[in-house]
Amino acid sequence: MKIIISPAKTFKIRKMRNMHTNCLFEDKKNQLVLMIKTKSVEELKMIWECSDKIANDSYNLYQKFDSSVKGSAIESFYGIQYQYMDIDSLKDVEIEYLEKHLRILSGLYGILRPLDQVARYRLDFEDKIINMYDFWEDEIRNYFKGEKIIDLASKEYGQNIYKYLDIKPLRIEFKEETLKDGCIKLKTKATSSKILRGRMVNYMAKNDIVEINELKNFSSDGYSFSDEFSDENKFVFVKSLISE
Repeated sequence: MKIIISPAKTFKIRKMRNMHTNCLFEDKKNQLVLMIKTKSVEELKMIWECSDKIANDSYNLYQKFDSSVKGSAIESFYGIQYQYMDIDSLKDVEIEYLEKHLRILSGLYGILRPLDQVARYRLDFEDKIINMYDFWEDEIRNYFKGEKIIDLASKEYGQNIYKYLDIKPLRIEFKEETLKDGCIKLKTKATSSKILRGRMVNYMAKNDIVEINELKNFSSDGYSFSDEFSDENKFVFVKSLISE
């Protein structure tokens, strides 16, 4: 069983013991770094449709990439989901669980284990340096072949790679009931979903979850499993009615 999550755009480089020196696909990662190094600031600005500052910062980042400070992936990504994983609360055996089961999808690195070394970078799957989905297709298909997958990633990183997988992942969704015009509707809130994805990873590590149905026992922040809205390919966790 593998759990897939997205990387974060923000970093706080931190190291853990026993980090892997190389990532799973070191050669392909290096190909991308070299490709980006050849781009000018103006080319990067056009590719990323970003400001002058971001283009300049990104250019300098890749020119110095080989000498960049590196840390473990699970500690160095610093988005909301990662903060709510609360890695510092986990015991060594629970970190080992994540190392075995958790995989981070990455535009630059392809697939990361929690203890893989990463440097600060900018590159998403949907960036137009090249077709990133095609670039990583074989690695994604071969690495996850035959695996049961729990999808706790964003659509960009999760659902958009389903076509490469031989077993359809179990998608996890978090929704709130709201009352609007006299009708109850389900709404997905981005920040809440990121928080809960992090909490679920922490829960899985602390409870040594190895069977998909065990996830139904997860509850947090008022969200709990909804049999009504779930099916064999999707588990939905719902927070009860909030009036608007």
